[in-house]
Amino acid sequence: MNDLAERLKLLLIEKGLKASDVVKSTGITPPVMSRYLSGKSGASATNIFKLSQYLNVSADWLQNGSEATESLKRVKRVHEDKDKIIAVQGELITNLQKQIKELEKTKQKPLKNPTNPKKQKVGFLKKHKPKK
Repeated sequence: MNDLAERLKLLLIEKGLKASDVVKSTGITPPVMSRYLSGKSGASATNIFKLSQYLNVSADWLQNGSEATESLKRVKRVHEDKDKIIAVQGELITNLQKQIKELEKTKQKPLKNPTNPKKQKVGFLKKHKPKK
């Protein structure tokens, strides 16, 4: 990664931001931000500082590409973890859907006394119930 434009684009993607978000938060004008992203101009020291503060990276890395930031590494790990979690959740949903279908197939008949299932009588008890 050689230039400011590439690093800015990478950070916007990694952090899920739009150029308009950066413009609003940093006070950099939209045309200037557009020139940075297109690689048509370099950034002033003041704007490098504003961008680095907002994007949580070092000004040196943003300007020169040196020093891989811990923040950027953390963002990548979070995205990898998020993808793993989504995959596991997909599997769980599929398994739950299968279980629901199986339960629907083996649905029990309704109880004779649904408000108090303990009063349900078993066949032989009905016949041999002691009379009072």
